[in-house]
Amino acid sequence: MSDQCGRCELRGKLQDCLREDCFQHDNWFAFVLQEQLAEKEKEIEQLKEQNDKFMWQVRDTCARAEKAENLVAKYKNYYEVTANELTEINKQLKQVEAENAALREEINNPKRTFCAWCGYTVEIDDDAATGIAEHVRTCEKHPLNIEIDALRERLRPVEEVYKKHEVWAREWLSTAPVSSRSRMLEFWQAICKTMEGK
Repeated sequence: MSDQCGRCELRGKLQDCLREDCFQHDNWFAFVLQEQLAEKEKEIEQLKEQNDKFMWQVRDTCARAEKAENLVAKYKNYYEVTANELTEINKQLKQVEAENAALREEINNPKRTFCAWCGYTVEIDDDAATGIAEHVRTCEKHPLNIEIDALRERLRPVEEVYKKHEVWAREWLSTAPVSSRSRMLEFWQAICKTMEGK
């Protein structure tokens, strides 16, 4: 097929050519279309190559994105666990701070006194000294009471002897000479008083 539009002034201006009433433009149009088709096919091949290249890049990017998402999920879970632990630590810290504040208040403005040996507490008021003194007399951990209990334990054999010989001692006192009787009676009364007051 020969190009019969070689000298036409509209050749190459496809839109203008199509508007004209001409029987020859189909001839030129076919040549142009074949050229354009060849260019487009070449462009399609280039685009396919680019598409393959980009598809591999997209797949690689998707794989990396999936790994990144897995890491994000892992660290998000780690963050949530850590955030929960931090929340619990903050709660405990607030409790400790509140306890410290209460202790500071107690130290700066004491409202009670306590036994240094067992921790028994008494509100500070007009009767506090009496209350703590009464407690000290019966406190099992007070060193004096421990010593007194030890002494009582050591006096137990003497008490047994006392109980066993009490009747005999009274009879003996009644028969003792008058000059030594008063002194012996005082001695015996002191022993009795000691044994009864323990």
